[in-house]
Amino acid sequence: MGCLDLSYEKTTKYSQELVRVIKFSNSKACIHPITLNEIKQIIRGVEMDGCPRCGTPINEAFERRALTCTKLADIRINLESLIQEVGIEIFSETKDVVEIQKEYRGKSIVKKLGERRSGMVVADNNPRDIHDAYMIDFVRRVRGKDSIREKIKAYFVTMNADLVKFSVEYYSSSINALIEPSSVVLDLWLHGANLQSQVGQLSLTETMSRCLAFNEQSATTKIRQIFAYYDNEEMNDPRVRQEIVTGIMVRSNKYLLSEDDNNQSNYNSSIVASRLYKQAEQDIKQRDQSVVEMQNLREENTRVSTKNESLEAKLNEIEEKEQSRRNLKEERKKVQEDLAKLSTQRRRAMSWIYFELAIEIVVNVLVLVLFIFFPIKIAPFISVWKPDLKPVLEEANLGKCLVAWLLVVGCLYTVLHGKSRIFALKKFQKAWDDEHPLYNQKNDKLKEIERKLEEL
Repeated sequence: MGCLDLSYEKTTKYSQELVRVIKFSNSKACIHPITLNEIKQIIRGVEMDGCPRCGTPINEAFERRALTCTKLADIRINLESLIQEVGIEIFSETKDVVEIQKEYRGKSIVKKLGERRSGMVVADNNPRDIHDAYMIDFVRRVRGKDSIREKIKAYFVTMNADLVKFSVEYYSSSINALIEPSSVVLDLWLHGANLQSQVGQLSLTETMSRCLAFNEQSATTKIRQIFAYYDNEEMNDPRVRQEIVTGIMVRSNKYLLSEDDNNQSNYNSSIVASRLYKQAEQDIKQRDQSVVEMQNLREENTRVSTKNESLEAKLNEIEEKEQSRRNLKEERKKVQEDLAKLSTQRRRAMSWIYFELAIEIVVNVLVLVLFIFFPIKIAPFISVWKPDLKPVLEEANLGKCLVAWLLVVGCLYTVLHGKSRIFALKKFQKAWDDEHPLYNQKNDKLKEIERKLEEL
């Protein structure tokens, strides 16, 4: 898990460095298919839960690398190739993993290992116990009967100090099948590996591995001692317990005793256990409060962002309206300029019509004056066209003269139908408009622009 960067950052660094040291010494770092299967099961469990449990090594990597269940699934699917990329070979095993698990379910070594870990008689089908028991036997089979350390060909490297101790006790062997990372460099040296050119690098790896192994052993012991007291006192809040586990595992100053008090027995005292429990409760409360405050800040930020977005939308709307108004005004100005040119042409065309209209009106007025004031003089001329009007005009009666004038004018306009400017003025205007449709189009366009400006 460390080589895949799915553990604590410090574990990842030293695990990858350890693999490089093993390869440099012309040795091989191998992984068994059953171990690959266990890694896949761990990753699959995280996928099913949606996230890793707090305080676990994979949880630290999950948060540090901003992993997701999708990314973990990708790692699980491509696990074999990723393992090989970091320099670890996959051991070729003829037996299937399922077959191995079935074979080891009833074995004594699995039962003994489960009892040692839980402190009671347990079932013999725990996958973790089966894996560890099988790897102990597997390494012993690979070694054969070699009893000289310098000739040992294989080890199972593990940071689990309790498992290392169980292995040597179960088989009562002077040379254990398991080895801790802190002893790998020494073992390579005993096997004659040329490590002089890498001495600085190897010293660092050795130091790191010893410190990490010591920390794992120490932390596990402390946690067991404290939890033994909590079980008796019914201090069983899972969140508080997890907080204490995390604090001890990461060696937080809040959960470590001072140098004078730092021994295993003190972690089993009621005073220390109560203090740590209260410290964990306080830390959880502060963290929950921080989470609430952070959530409130997020909500406030969301509210402000929403308000800003609303204001920005309104501002954009105002700017769009203003831009539309400017565009309409520019368009109106252009339409008005075009319409002014067309209106000038229209006035010029209609000026002759108005001139003829004025002459027609003057003629009508003059004829009316003649009929009113000089009816006798015009009677001979009218009689040529209308003989029956001569007696009327000679009588010189004002009313009759007006009637005569209306009859004469009416007859003339009847004969000259369509020629009169007085009665056909709109007809002449329409004729010009029909010949110049752009004039009406510009007028309609101007009205539409004015309407849109009023709506804005």
